[in-house]
Amino acid sequence: MIASLLLEMIIIDDSVKTIGYGAFHGLSELKSITTNDSVLIIGDNAFYGCEKLRTITIPKSVTYIGNWAFNSCKNLRTISIPASVKDRKSTRLNSSHRCIS
Repeated sequence: MIASLLLEMIIIDDSVKTIGYGAFHGLSELKSITTNDSVLIIGDNAFYGCEKLRTITIPKSVTYIGNWAFNSCKNLRTISIPASVKDRKSTRLNSSHRCIS
C-alpha cells in the first residue's frame, strides 16, 4: 500500500472503460495521468487528494465525470473538459481550477 502512494505517473490501459469510485484517491505524489479514448466514465472521487496533479486532459470519449472527481487536487490548475461530458454539474471543481472547454 505505501509503495502505491508514491506513484508519480499512471498510464490508463486501452481496455479501461471506467475509472471507478476513488480509483486513485490519496495518491498525493501523482503528477501525471495518461488516458485514452476507451475511457467513458470518471467516477466519484476518482482523483480525490492527488495533491501534485497539475494538468489533465479528459478524452473526448468521456461522457460523465463523477462528483468531487478532482477535489483536493491542490496543484491542479488546468482541466480540459470536452463537450462530450453531458453532466457538467457533476465535476465540482475547487475554486483554484481553471476549466478549458
